[in-house]
This record gives sequence, structure tokens and C-alpha cells, in this order.
Amino acid sequence: MASAPLGLLVQEMLTHSDNFIAAMLLRQLGIAKGQAGSFEGGAAALTASLTDLGLWDDGQLIVDGSGLSVNNRITPAALVKALQLSAARPELSAVLAGLPVAAATGTLGTRFADDQSAAARGLVRAKSGSLDGVSSLAGYTPSSDGALIAFAVIGNGLPTDQDIRPWFDHVAAALAGCDCAG
Repeated sequence: MASAPLGLLVQEMLTHSDNFIAAMLLRQLGIAKGQAGSFEGGAAALTASLTDLGLWDDGQLIVDGSGLSVNNRITPAALVKALQLSAARPELSAVLAGLPVAAATGTLGTRFADDQSAAARGLVRAKSGSLDGVSSLAGYTPSSDGALIAFAVIGNGLPTDQDIRPWFDHVAAALAGCDCAG
């Protein structure tokens, strides 16, 4: 049985936040880079690849492919650099294409509903993430003057009854409405 092309798997994984695909891709990366086909082998291969691309910062840690481990550590700056690299390299186009569209697709389909988020609808493409006490949004948007802006916001140590997602949506909408070059 043949697999779907890698680009389609990446798009599906990002659009629908498919943790199974993410975990399996990490294991496959481990095998492809001569490591074990395990979370540990995949994480070692991913860390080496990100280091080679200049995307790895001290203090970061990848434990699993899905991002569900509370031990994963990544900086917003590293996410922004990864998005910028994806925009600059055609072979990484599946990353940008797979990001859900604000108020339209995937995990962002029902978000950006309030008036303060209106500027983002249909423009912002981003991956959301959430665990107990943690929430994030990383993606890109064209600004009102046509500049492509990559962004990442992460909230850690949040009370479990606090929903910070609307605030993140407002940040993305502000960037979408920005006249950044002017």
C-alpha cells in the first residue's frame, strides 16, 4: 500500500491538527535520518535538521511529534523563523498551504467570530495549539499593504478557566489590518 504524498500529509496534519499524522511523520523522519523509528529517534533527527536550518535555539525540546507532551519547548521566535523559511523555500510550500484559514477551515473554522477579529477572516493562516494551561497561535497574514507577516504567540501557565484564544485572534487581526510598510 502506498502512502499519500508527503505534502498532502503535511497539509492534512496542519489543517485538521491531526496528531496521529504528526507522530508518524516524526517516527518516519527518524528512520529516514538513520535513527530509530521512535519518538526519541524522530526527535533527535528533527533537532538535527532544525539545527542545520538555523531554526534551533538553546532551551528548546521536542519530545513528540504531536505537541501533546507537556515537556515540549519551543520559542515563538523559532516558530516565526520556521514560517519565514517555509515562505522562502518552494519545497516547503505544503506547510503554508496546510495552515487553516481564519473563520473558514480546519481548527480556525469557528474562530475569529467577533468584530475585533474581522480583519483576519479569510486572510490569516495559522496553526493553533492548546493543552491545559497552554495556548498558542502561529501563522502568517498579508498586511493591508501586502507585506507577508509571520507571527507566533504562546501563553503558558494559564488558568484552565481562561480562554486566551480570542486575544490571540485579535493580535492576528491587528497584523492583518496593519499598514506595516507605510
